[in-house]
Amino acid sequence: MIEGLPDKIYLIAPDGDRLLKMAEVIERVSISPAGLYLKMNAGTFPKAVRLGPNCVRWRLSEVNAWIAELPQATR
Repeated sequence: MIEGLPDKIYLIAPDGDRLLKMAEVIERVSISPAGLYLKMNAGTFPKAVRLGPNCVRWRLSEVNAWIAELPQATR
């Protein structure tokens, strides 16, 4: 860690939405990387934003909306 810099640096889209790395998406939705790839390939997960040839991010608002649309567990 460099003194004077925050522990984490977040990438923000021009509209103010935070952009998440894959590791952050996996942690937020509690899914394995393979499971995330399956959902992406099936078109059932929000599209990633391509920032470069080897760099993609997901919009926090879209990931949160996807989570909110999941069916509620029943007891």
